Amino acid sequence: MRSMEGRVLDPTLWKASFQILNVVAWAAALTLLPFHDAVLVINMCWFGAATFFFAIHPTASIGWLAPRCHEKERMYAKTKGAMGFLGGMNSALVLLSFLARRGMQRGHFEHKEESFLIFATCGAGHFSQFFVNVPSFLYTFGLISVGAIGLQPVLRWYGIAPADLRWDGDNPQVMLYIFVLDATAAALNFACAWG
Repeated sequence: MRSMEGRVLDPTLWKASFQILNVVAWAAALTLLPFHDAVLVINMCWFGAATFFFAIHPTASIGWLAPRCHEKERMYAKTKGAMGFLGGMNSALVLLSFLARRGMQRGHFEHKEESFLIFATCGAGHFSQFFVNVPSFLYTFGLISVGAIGLQPVLRWYGIAPADLRWDGDNPQVMLYIFVLDATAAALNFACAWG
């Protein structure tokens, strides 16, 4: 079990600055723009950050998932490679949000059903990480046992041992920052989709 003590912001100054600027950009968007526009800008910021950290510069974020002392191991390289795919998927959501905002400014997507598709998709993108990452977070910090939340059948299905859920990254507390912002962004998108 790991301690919850630590930094929520990344210990590297430029990454922590990036995290803070992201939150400031969200606050500015929500303050200065119409709500739907603000949420699309938030999507572009967040999915854009994921594109940068996972596809363009995975070395900057691999430490959130796996300790650097394992750099020479095969699974470290595979994890880093898979992060590129994750970044590519996030780049598609950046493009969707950008094109949707541009279209809305030109009078498209005025019908509720049309904008629903965009915001529900982006909301699902933000929310999707919670299926594995929240149980991993809770398990890593000893806040739950695998049996307590009924994960055993799912783990057996995928051939995963409970210990495989544990994050061994250099600073797993950064994931708390990611959870809070992803949960907020999911709620904002769902509010646009169903509001």
